[in-house]
Amino acid sequence: MLTLFNLADAKRRNCHLGHHVVDDDIEEFDRLVQSSVGASGFARRVSGAAWLAIYKTQSLQSLSALLSAYHKQQDIQVGWRSTGERDGAARTVQRTVAATIVRALRCLYTTVTTSQEANGSIDELFEQYHSLPPNTPIQLSDVVNIKRNKWSCVDRYPSEMPFCPFCEGRDFEWDDGDGAIFSGSGTCRACGAYVGIKDIVHLQR
Repeated sequence: MLTLFNLADAKRRNCHLGHHVVDDDIEEFDRLVQSSVGASGFARRVSGAAWLAIYKTQSLQSLSALLSAYHKQQDIQVGWRSTGERDGAARTVQRTVAATIVRALRCLYTTVTTSQEANGSIDELFEQYHSLPPNTPIQLSDVVNIKRNKWSCVDRYPSEMPFCPFCEGRDFEWDDGDGAIFSGSGTCRACGAYVGIKDIVHLQR
C-alpha cells in the first residue's frame, strides 16, 4: 500500500505558532510514521510537509492509528492588531476571538503490486491530495467522489478584517506582506496612515 501523508495547513500553523513548533511537528511525525510502517515498510519525507510511505499490509488500521496519534487540538485566543502612524500620531486597534487550532494529516493511499505501478502512482498522489479533508484515509480511486474544501487548522477568526485605526479603511498599498493571515505593512490609501498588521495568538493553558 503506497501512501502519501501531508501535514495539513502547516503554513498557517507556522504563521501563528512559529517555525519551531512546526519543526517539532515534523520531527514527531517522522518518528511516528517510521514506527507505523515497521521494519517491513518504508517511509521518507519527500517535501517540506509531505511523506511517502509503503506498507506491506492492506489494512487501514495502521493508517487510522497514525492519524489519531498525530492529531492534536489546542484552545487559543487568535486575532489581529493594527497599528497606524499619521502626522506624528499613533493609534492601535485589535480584535481577538476564542478559537481552536488543530494539528492534522491528509492521507491518500493506493494499492500497488510492482515498482512500475508505484512510480506511476506517486505523481497522481501528489496531483490529487490538495484540498482533501484531513483525519481520514482516502483511497486514490475515490477522490472523484470527495468534496474538496480549503480546510483551515484554525476554526474561527474575528468577524472583522484588519482596518486602518485612523479611518477604518481596508485598502492598503503594501510594502511588506499582503495582509494574509494578518501579516503586512503598508500605506492606507484612504487617509495616508502607515499601518502595520500583526497576528495575535495566545495558547490557552
